[in-house]
Amino acid sequence: MKLKEAVKNENVLMIIIAVLVVILTVAVFFPSVNTKSGKISAKIILLGGCDDCFDTGQFVEILRQQDVEIREIKNIDYKSKEGANLVGDFGLTKIPAFIVKSSDIDRIDFGALDNSYSGKNYFVFNNIAPYIDLPSGQKKGMVSFIEIQDGCVECGSVSSLAENMKSAGLKEKNYEVVNSNSERGKELIAEHNLTFIPSLLIDSEFSEYWWIIDGLQGRIEKSGDYFVVKSPSYPYKDLRTGIIKGKVKATYLINKSCEECFDPSSLGGSFRNMGVYFSSEKEVDVSSSEGKKIIYNYNITLIPTIIFSKEILDYKEMEMIFEQIGTIEKDSSFVFRKIKELNVNYQEVK
Repeated sequence: MKLKEAVKNENVLMIIIAVLVVILTVAVFFPSVNTKSGKISAKIILLGGCDDCFDTGQFVEILRQQDVEIREIKNIDYKSKEGANLVGDFGLTKIPAFIVKSSDIDRIDFGALDNSYSGKNYFVFNNIAPYIDLPSGQKKGMVSFIEIQDGCVECGSVSSLAENMKSAGLKEKNYEVVNSNSERGKELIAEHNLTFIPSLLIDSEFSEYWWIIDGLQGRIEKSGDYFVVKSPSYPYKDLRTGIIKGKVKATYLINKSCEECFDPSSLGGSFRNMGVYFSSEKEVDVSSSEGKKIIYNYNITLIPTIIFSKEILDYKEMEMIFEQIGTIEKDSSFVFRKIKELNVNYQEVK
């Protein structure tokens, strides 16, 4: 990873999730839709009838962008006679379903879609949520969240994680906030072995969202009837110590007489965009006694630069970045070193 990508990429950290999830578009369902040679025409059937279910109509544009000529689009309610016939003809067990009919169906590459199937002149995809399970008549994929917190004003927000998932197509049924000091809060903390708050529990309906879960591998784990987000949003309260972690002090080491030098606070802004919380920020001039002490203690050779307090190490997801852009000092402070690679105006310390 190049330096500029490391300091600017807001998706480096799990706390921006999404992981994963924020950037998701319907293109993920068709990772490599393309036509092999020549014009292809097709008819589309959108088999629906559920207000809250996934809108498979979004896939039509994906095909159009791949130069597939759409000759006809039919929206059919699965409860209608025609819909019931389609359910029987294709052996469907859930809707909505996206059905493509074409004499050239074998020339269309739909990518590796889970639970999709095709036959002579047709392709069907219905592994999407929310959906109606036809054997039971139940709607699946309506997700409930439980946020466990104690009203910590400085702590990060986990509700934004839920919002990011909703941006990726997840449908929310309920969002509940439970105080960690209440009886129920204590029970949930013990039952799921939670070590920090705020924490987010996602009910088992979340399992229907394979495309979101795939992007969150290693970031969530199953615990009883819930999925638990393993990585905290910063700052957070460590339940084992009661200490709020992730509150970083930022020091910008500058030379006020260098008007051409870049402003290191812009570099701090990049870290902030990645989710780092600054409890305080200050400028220190190299000519001051504090500035000279910083230069001596950390053997700083290029300025302006930025120094983070030891709390930056609370951000475990950033360890990979630390190794590439600076050094962790003996007192656990972090010093940004890769000034030259930023392609900005700087000075050498004399």
